[in-house]
Amino acid sequence: MLKVIIFFLTSLLLISCNSSGENQSVQLPNEQNQPMNKPKKCPKQPNIALQSKNVILLDFDKKTITKSGTVSNSQMIGYQFTAETGQTLNYETDNELCIWIYDPNQSLVKPAKLSTSGEYIMQISTINSSENFQIELALTSPPKPQYSLADFPKSSCGDSLPLKEDDYPVTFYAVDISYSNANLEKARNIFCQDAFMKTIEGERLIQIASFRSVQRSENFANFISREIENVKVRTDSKTIVTKERFKNVQ
Repeated sequence: MLKVIIFFLTSLLLISCNSSGENQSVQLPNEQNQPMNKPKKCPKQPNIALQSKNVILLDFDKKTITKSGTVSNSQMIGYQFTAETGQTLNYETDNELCIWIYDPNQSLVKPAKLSTSGEYIMQISTINSSENFQIELALTSPPKPQYSLADFPKSSCGDSLPLKEDDYPVTFYAVDISYSNANLEKARNIFCQDAFMKTIEGERLIQIASFRSVQRSENFANFISREIENVKVRTDSKTIVTKERFKNVQ
């Protein structure tokens, strides 16, 4: 009988312990009260000095240059290069780098269009204790203008007729300006010596040139508008040259 009572009391004790264990909850630290590390940012300008021994000269004879090295928050690398006004410095890297670019006047500039000709220095460091990096750099020049006043006046401007019969019909888009004796003289003396007067729907105009695409006509119109006002490309009065007309011209 005594053994039965002891067994019964022991069972009750075990059940009580298990029940109290299930109801207890583990106290976790309150994450909202934990301090969060603020993200590190590169300073607006370098806070460490660039040593001359760490400056590397770049020669942009090739379109793209790939460089690699190691920087830290206490040591930087510099790249020195020569650029001309209007050129653009482009770079690409997958590393966490801080990059500053100084122009020939020792002023910080953005890597977009470089506004001064001379020697530039790109300074590179990192907010990390150390960073192995690889960076691709390219120095590009703006496209050269399609036309230059130094190449004018010309005896004739615009596109010529195709030489092959299979290329017809072709469409020409004229570049016109308002008619006046002064405009006609200016058009011939500065740009195209074969400019002529014409009449469209009762309006007198001067045709300076004509091209086989609207884009080429508009490019030329933008060019001559530096010297002459009211330049127009009239797509509504385009000229279509057929095979028959081509044969008659030959």
